[in-house]
Amino acid sequence: MKKKLLIGVVLILLFGGFLFYRGIYMQTGEVEEEKTIVISPGLTVREISSLLKHEGIISSDKILVTYLVWKQLDTKIQHGDITFEPPHTIARVAEELTSRTSVAEKEITILPGWNLREIASYVEKTGITTQESFFEVVGSPLSIKAGSYDIQDIDVFASVPNEVNLEGYLRPDTFRIFASASAAEIVDKLVQARADQFSDQMLADIKKQGKTVHEIMTMASILEREVRTPEDRRLVSDLFWRRNNIGMALQADSTVHYIVGTDNSVFTSASDRATDSLWNTYKYPGLPPGPISNPSLDAIMAAIYPEANDSWYFLTTLDTGEVKYARTLDEHNTNAYNYLRQ
Repeated sequence: MKKKLLIGVVLILLFGGFLFYRGIYMQTGEVEEEKTIVISPGLTVREISSLLKHEGIISSDKILVTYLVWKQLDTKIQHGDITFEPPHTIARVAEELTSRTSVAEKEITILPGWNLREIASYVEKTGITTQESFFEVVGSPLSIKAGSYDIQDIDVFASVPNEVNLEGYLRPDTFRIFASASAAEIVDKLVQARADQFSDQMLADIKKQGKTVHEIMTMASILEREVRTPEDRRLVSDLFWRRNNIGMALQADSTVHYIVGTDNSVFTSASDRATDSLWNTYKYPGLPPGPISNPSLDAIMAAIYPEANDSWYFLTTLDTGEVKYARTLDEHNTNAYNYLRQ
């Protein structure tokens, strides 16, 4: 009797083990094709398992939870757009849930010198988000009005004026983002990456100079669009800071291009320079209310560490793009006659 009972128990265990094995390695959900599902941050293992059962990926949410815990995979689940490929067995789904290669991501590249309008156009063309959603987060260009993103929450940017948009504060670089990322999540990634560029020494030197991070970013954004090389940026930085210190107009054509939307042009017209805007550094002396582009780290360093010189004027030649400096207005006019005639 005992022997028969023992055999019965063994058979039951073997059968149960077979069912568990079958449920993990053989049985699949209703869906037979590839499917991408958003796994949002904050979901518990049980909620994720229930979602996958509802989506037809797995046949049993309870077995998935048990398997994940048994394999100690429950703490390694990835979030974002995860692509599940058939056959959708529990074991395969568990692997896809915990593998970075299953997360659907996109790569974005923000170029140095791009302004908010250019970035907005880029993210919409690439299908990442709409321009409207982007501007809701970052604020509108040429507007003393912030978007929904609170940049003051970041220690490095705590002193940035409340009323400004995020022009200048998005780091140009190549990033990988979740395909399902919202405009706010994308902007946060770019702003946090920008904050990471500022070392303690840089912040200390800015403070020592009696400047603010916002002033540095504004100057750097102009340098980015005015001249190309690190050396020229340092020289023009000194020139502009000296003009700023004595209340002399910067007369940076890049600020006029920013206003009228001719960012890729070389010249500005008299009517363009007469445009009434606080960003017009021909009309209003000193720095504009905020940056005109999202500058490179090189331009930021040039704004913090200018190279002393005695020039007050400069221009960029038409043929080679070389920067010509002048100490007096007469010298500058001579350079303009020699190098800007078409």
